Amino acid sequence: MRYAFIHAQECTHRGTHLCATLASSRRGCDVWRNRPVSARTAEEQRLLPVQQRLHQQILEAYGAIKLWRALNRSRIRGDHHRVARLLKLASLETAPGSRIPQSAGVRATDQ
Repeated sequence: MRYAFIHAQECTHRGTHLCATLASSRRGCDVWRNRPVSARTAEEQRLLPVQQRLHQQILEAYGAIKLWRALNRSRIRGDHHRVARLLKLASLETAPGSRIPQSAGVRATDQ
């Protein structure tokens, strides 16, 4: 978190002054900036567009649990806590009072 703050503030302040003020090393900041993306972040970057597309396809009617089940049916494995966190992160919410429309509005008892 400290290095992210330093990186964000480097446009207005010198990095060496920020590192000294926050009691961190300049080398540590450089190592943090140049390290590869973690496996978790890479997986989330892959999962988020799929989740957003599915959320739009189901007319924003599913919450985290049903969306997680739909992803599992699509053979995309994951944890329902991760799905819920990514929904919140992407500001995707279930539309109030939304339901998946019945196909043609015909029930089996109407026939």
